[in-house]
Amino acid sequence: MYKLTNFTKSEEECDTELDRWLYELKHMPERQNLPSRLRSTIFEKLYAIGEYTNLTKEEQKMYDQELKRKWDNAAVLSQAKLEGKEEGEAIGKLNSKLEIAEKLKRKGMDIAEIADLTSLSIEEIEKL
Repeated sequence: MYKLTNFTKSEEECDTELDRWLYELKHMPERQNLPSRLRSTIFEKLYAIGEYTNLTKEEQKMYDQELKRKWDNAAVLSQAKLEGKEEGEAIGKLNSKLEIAEKLKRKGMDIAEIADLTSLSIEEIEKL
């Protein structure tokens, strides 16, 4: 493990972003939680990595498996939503075509012409 022995500033003396980074890296092992003044995405990630590296190999394996399961579930849900949306759009288009075909049929338009305009089969139009 690397030590930042040459960095001797106190927390109050840290006036640049680099100073804050170096201070936090040096004092991370002493802390249990991320201080509230550092609540930003980058420091949260830094502490998450630190926590992960402090886990035993077995705990890291369990954590990785749980994370993979979470990602797999999110992917399955996302795909299901996409497929449901696509299916809903296809059903909507079909219903729209059927409504148009029904109106044209009631007006006496030729079934073959309706089939050509709506891309529906003659059998589908005859059922209306």
